Amino acid sequence: TMHTYLGITAELSQDQIDFEPLKTAKWLYIEGYLSTSETARKAVKQAREIAKAHGVKIALSLSDPAMVQYAREGLEELMDDGVDLLFCNEQEALMYTNTTT
Repeated sequence: TMHTYLGITAELSQDQIDFEPLKTAKWLYIEGYLSTSETARKAVKQAREIAKAHGVKIALSLSDPAMVQYAREGLEELMDDGVDLLFCNEQEALMYTNTTT
């Protein structure tokens, strides 16, 4: 049994992130749990802009079926105009695409 605790995720903001190393990174990894926090979504938006400006690939995890069910709008905001790599399991993929197969 696993119980997820979002912890500091709910309080993450742009002011807490050093974006400088992102400029030379190969990947920006965005955790789907950030979709539940307005300040975290703003930080992700800024990180995405920096990543794109520097040719950094973007990966996103849907994180949990509950995120797909209850935080879809936030996930879509994190995904913005697309990602290079999407991490999800079958259940999350089916829920996100509103399909059964």
